[in-house]
Amino acid sequence: MTKGRTVGSADRSVRVPGVNGDHGELALATEINDHAEAPYIPGHSRHRRGTTQLLRFAGVGVASTAAFTLLYLALRGIGVTAQAANAVSQLVTAVGNTAANRRLTFGIRGSAHLGRHQIQGLIAFGVGLLVTSATLAVLHAVTARPSRAIEVSVLVIATIGATVVRFALYKSWVFRPRRRS
Repeated sequence: MTKGRTVGSADRSVRVPGVNGDHGELALATEINDHAEAPYIPGHSRHRRGTTQLLRFAGVGVASTAAFTLLYLALRGIGVTAQAANAVSQLVTAVGNTAANRRLTFGIRGSAHLGRHQIQGLIAFGVGLLVTSATLAVLHAVTARPSRAIEVSVLVIATIGATVVRFALYKSWVFRPRRRS
């Protein structure tokens, strides 16, 4: 059994041998979580990282919304119904959005937990799909034949609302650092 003192916070710690009762054991156990949240310290680089994270999420969101809009318009142009075009466009862009946010926004690289992140990302996608599908249903109940511009505008507005929820899910659940047991 390794003895020693744990140095650092609960989510960023290193067991240091030879400190507080360790009698020369050489084992060094680390538990470092590179994605841990730091307490707010004005002007501190970790706080700026939170702002950068939000800006990167917004950038990925703008790119995803542009891809969604183009795909939606293409599908509607070939006669696909509004609900089906929305579902396909949301699904296709959700996979790319989750992968891009995983790497660019949350800084997670490699294949560790990739499958879990995609599955949880698809659940978060489901929330967005419910919001946009309900919005389309209301639009078509109010106006039998809305123009494409109105459909896309309503979908983009609904997507922005769903994006706020998705960011909260990504940050608190999908890409939240896991503590080692």
